[in-house]
Amino acid sequence: MRVHVLKSVEVSMARYEELMDLLDSIPGPVSFVASEYIPTFEEDEHEVRKLEDGSKEGLKEVKFPDVVFESRSIMQESISLDKMRLDIEFSYSRPREIDVFKWADIFEKCKEYRRIQDLGDDDFVVLITDNGNEYNWFTGHDLTGKRNLFVQSSGWGFFTEGQSKYPVAYHVVTGVLRYLMVGNLNEITALVHRKAIGCMNDLCIDKKDVMFKMRTGDICPACITRISKRKISPSIVTQLFGIMEATRTRLLFRDRFEVTQQVSRIAIRGIRREIYLIDFGNAQFKFTPLEKTVYFFFLNHPEGVEFNRVQDYYQEMHDIYSELAPTKTSEQIEASVSALCSPLDSSLSEKVSKIRSKIISVVGDRMSEYYIISGENSSPKRIGIDRGLVEFG
Repeated sequence: MRVHVLKSVEVSMARYEELMDLLDSIPGPVSFVASEYIPTFEEDEHEVRKLEDGSKEGLKEVKFPDVVFESRSIMQESISLDKMRLDIEFSYSRPREIDVFKWADIFEKCKEYRRIQDLGDDDFVVLITDNGNEYNWFTGHDLTGKRNLFVQSSGWGFFTEGQSKYPVAYHVVTGVLRYLMVGNLNEITALVHRKAIGCMNDLCIDKKDVMFKMRTGDICPACITRISKRKISPSIVTQLFGIMEATRTRLLFRDRFEVTQQVSRIAIRGIRREIYLIDFGNAQFKFTPLEKTVYFFFLNHPEGVEFNRVQDYYQEMHDIYSELAPTKTSEQIEASVSALCSPLDSSLSEKVSKIRSKIISVVGDRMSEYYIISGENSSPKRIGIDRGLVEFG
């Protein structure tokens, strides 16, 4: 099953890539497909809404029509997952005003993409947009019955602090699952809970309740029963539940860090020496082989190393990079390592800067200080994490 995820023009590529990385963090039969297609809205298609306090305005009622879905091939299917990669931070926003579009205009962009790509009815199309909508919903379903969704990516700062990739990813996944749970669009009216109970199908008339259901990351017994009766493929359900749990785990871990000051353990696994944050929903630091070389070097030296003394460790750097880049020629390895170790070259500083940005994109600013390579000018640079929290598999 394929879920095509689009972004509108005002959503930055860095934010989009961060979202796709989170959606792709749990393997399974659902393939989240990134797209280079960027829909744009015309100036005359919207109004502007002032947001003095985004938390005060509730949802407006939506009537779901009587639209019967055709039989879909979601039962017990098995489709290989195409791996996506990507990273970077996007924080919650508190916009003072927002462009507001009609649902019909939003979903026309999804339908336009379907026509261009010649997609079948079984494919989902999800539009991520900072724009608001006429009913003030954070996510909505196409009222014509097509497998089209939108998720609003702005305004989350009115409800919580942190990175908005978590609620956006949560609503992408639950929106897809909600479609699979009904056979007729108007069944969504009966499916949702008007009073928040901590279930993915809470309507959240008071928009502050949206964080309640995200923090529980739960599905009520009645909705579990409906999933069972619909005979949705267990592998699909497992993957979507896994992404929901990953968003919940990472959101709570970051929030609790302020009190616990507990950081996640690092596990280095596999032939490619991938770096996982065990207690942070198995999130990854996705470094290039040369960036990993620098990172592993500083992990090997908890006492720290001054940049102008890295040249003394040429052989250690060479050995690490040779293991991480087996397809490189000896000449390529020597050239890259020589640049890293040369006090006259900016290669090492550039790698440290990129590593820092990637780490912050995963764990945020506050927790990053334990993982980044840092130190005062002319003093040893080091990684702060206790090496007892680092596991080599």
